[in-house]
Amino acid sequence: MDYPNLRIYQLSLEGVVLIFKLTNKSKVQKNYSLTDQIRRASMSISANIAEGCGRRTRKDLIYFISISIGSLNEVKAYLDIISRLYPDISIQSEMAFFEALGKQIWSFRRSLSK
Repeated sequence: MDYPNLRIYQLSLEGVVLIFKLTNKSKVQKNYSLTDQIRRASMSISANIAEGCGRRTRKDLIYFISISIGSLNEVKAYLDIISRLYPDISIQSEMAFFEALGKQIWSFRRSLSK
């Protein structure tokens, strides 16, 4: 499967950009461990989609798509943490983006199971 042409892969890359922009804000950037974790989790979504597409079996692809969903949930959890630690920083647009992306990845996963 050609992952660069998958819509979920392209969107996941947009998500990485959103997270890097968010974490470049001064207050969040100073919290190195949080910045590092949310960046890694956002990149993991894309990486697992790509890795799954490079596997031989549908079962392996489904497995890696499931891992990407886990990474997406991890990003959402870190967004929740940012909203609690820095209430003056809005994470609504980022959260909405990742919720929509999660629905699309779940839909893709369901289509693979048919």
